[in-house]
Amino acid sequence: MYDRTTAIGLLDGVPKQYGSQVMTQQDVVNAGESLCALDKQQAAARFSAHQDAAKSGNFCGDVAYVAALLSAFGFAPTTKLTMTNKIKDVELVWTLGAMLAKSAELSGGSSGGSVFTVRFFVGILLLAMLVYCCVQRQKAASYRSPGKK
Repeated sequence: MYDRTTAIGLLDGVPKQYGSQVMTQQDVVNAGESLCALDKQQAAARFSAHQDAAKSGNFCGDVAYVAALLSAFGFAPTTKLTMTNKIKDVELVWTLGAMLAKSAELSGGSSGGSVFTVRFFVGILLLAMLVYCCVQRQKAASYRSPGKK
């Protein structure tokens, strides 16, 4: 999400390769509407200095996806979110890919073990995401119903 918000300068027009930025789902929606109103040439000009300039035609769809995903996860439009791509100098962007590559390496190169290991780690990741989403939905429900605990 960082790559299609802060990294492209979605909110403030200042692209940042690394860092973090506080925003809300509504901020993403508003900035996305402005971005999606640009034609192809305007988008190309706006993002010409960005490392993903060749993909600038996809940024509108990417930002719409980020906004929809935040909504689907149950975040209220005004919930403050911090988008980041580093925690204590560890880059988060390719963590899943690195985990899968390392698991294949640890399996010793045999194709059966590699497939099992990759499926195992992907399953664990999906389970963790499911648990996280359930917890977030419960938190969001408790915010919407202040009288209920």
